[in-house]
Amino acid sequence: MSVITSLNSLINQDGIPESSKKIASDTIDQLENISNKNDSIQTKLTNILMAQDYQDLTGQVIHKVMNLLNTLQDDLAELIKRFGQVYQEAEEVDQIALEGPLSEDDENKSSQDDVDSLLKEFGF
Repeated sequence: MSVITSLNSLINQDGIPESSKKIASDTIDQLENISNKNDSIQTKLTNILMAQDYQDLTGQVIHKVMNLLNTLQDDLAELIKRFGQVYQEAEEVDQIALEGPLSEDDENKSSQDDVDSLLKEFGF
């Protein structure tokens, strides 16, 4: 028999002073209030545990992804070491070719007529 049931039966008995009935009634109210708060606390604790489980699972997934990325990075670095292209040093370039447009006096300079005839040959 629960405490609340016992107190309810005490309240309903004849010959019990009203002050005792009042105390029993107040005790029942407090026990019900405690029970309600206990349910609320239990619900909140359950939510906290579920959130921790979610964070734990998320952390595990992030950890696995990071391990995968590190392995992938190492494997790619190894592939590049084995099969990557070897770059050759740059060849020397003729300095004359880098000087830009020819001057007006240069004998190698084409005339505008030469350019026009070349473009005409190609259909422009």
